[in-house]
Amino acid sequence: MKINKYNAYYIFMVISTFVFYMRSFNFTYNVINYIVYALAATSLCIYLFYWISEEFSVKERIIHICLLSGIFLVYYLSGMKYEYLIFTTLAIIGMKNKSIKKVMRITFLIYFICLIGQVLLLLTGVIEDEILIKVSSGERITTHTFGFVHGNTAFTILFTLICSYVYSEFNKIKIWHLVIIEIIAIILYFLFYARTGLAIITLFLIGTATYKFTKTKKNFVLKVIRKLQVAVVPIMFIGTYILSTFLFDTQIARTINRLVSDRLRISNTYFSFIPPGAFPQNFEFIDNLAFDNMYSFIILSFGFIFTTIVILAFVYLYIKLLKKKRYFEMYIITLFALYSYAERMYINSFKNPSILFLAVLIYKDFKMFDCEEKK
Repeated sequence: MKINKYNAYYIFMVISTFVFYMRSFNFTYNVINYIVYALAATSLCIYLFYWISEEFSVKERIIHICLLSGIFLVYYLSGMKYEYLIFTTLAIIGMKNKSIKKVMRITFLIYFICLIGQVLLLLTGVIEDEILIKVSSGERITTHTFGFVHGNTAFTILFTLICSYVYSEFNKIKIWHLVIIEIIAIILYFLFYARTGLAIITLFLIGTATYKFTKTKKNFVLKVIRKLQVAVVPIMFIGTYILSTFLFDTQIARTINRLVSDRLRISNTYFSFIPPGAFPQNFEFIDNLAFDNMYSFIILSFGFIFTTIVILAFVYLYIKLLKKKRYFEMYIITLFALYSYAERMYINSFKNPSILFLAVLIYKDFKMFDCEEKK
C-alpha cells in the first residue's frame, strides 16, 4: 500500500493498535520486545509524515503543539513509562477529516486477527495458558489467562472488540448478532470469571438493542439517564478519591469496597504510602499489589491538575454530544468509564477507542461520527 496523506493516519492506527495489543503480554524473549519497539517507531515516522502533509491550519497546529508539549511533560514527570499518553494524543489530534467508524473497524480487525493468531499459538504451545487461582465471594476459583498476564485482560480485549465491531457495523447489526455475542461472552466468563467484564458487555448489548430497535426519543427515564451521564466521569474520579481517603473508614466505603473487590482498600494503601500531588510523579508499585482502579491510578501518577483537565474535557464532550443527540456515543463513553473502575484502560485510545471522540472538541466536526471516509 502506498503511503499518502489520506491513508497515513489509518496506517499509523493499524500499527499502533497492534503494538498496544502486543503490550498486553509480558514477553520473555527480548527480540519480540525489540520488534514491538521498532513497529512503534515506524508508526511515529508515518504519523510525522501525515502531520506535515495534512492541511492543518496554523491555529490547529499551535493547538497540537501545546497539547503534545503538555503530554510530554506529564510523560516525563511520571517516569517515562506510559507511552500510550503520547500515542493517544497523536491519535486524537490526527482525527481531522477522518472517520470514527473506520478507526473502530481498524480496532476490530486488528483485535480479531490477533486473537485468532493467539488461539493458534496457544494450540501449538508457543503461548502458555497459565492457570490462576483467585478468591471470589469467599470461594477459590480456577481461572485461565489465555496467554495474558491475567484473565481479566482477556475480557477487556473482548469488550473493546465487541464495542468496535458493533459501532462500526451499527447499521448492519441485527438482534440475533447481539444474542450470539452475549452467548459467547457467557461461555467465556466460565473460563476467566471476569464478573465486571460480563456485566459491562451485557449492559452494552442491552443498550445497543434499546437504541437500535426501540423508540426511545420520548422515554422520560432515558432522558434523565442521558443527562446524568454528564456527571459520570467527575463522580468516578472525585468519589473514588474521597471514599478511598477521607471516608475510607465509613460504612458506605466498606460496603462499596466489598462490591468492587477491594479496589478502594488498594487505592487507600497506595494513597497512604504515596500521597498524590498537583503534578505527575514517578512511583513504584507496592510489592505485587495490583493497582487496577484507573481513577486512583491517574490521580496518583499524573496529579490533580491533569485529572482536572481530563474531567473537564469529558464533561464538555458529554454536553456537546447531548446537544447533538449522539446518545449512543455517550453510552459507549460511560461504559468504558465504568469498566475502568476495575481495569486500567480509560485514557488509552487503543484499548478505549471512545476517547477519540474528544477530537470533536478540537475540530467541531460531528460528521466524523457518520462518514465512512471524508477527504
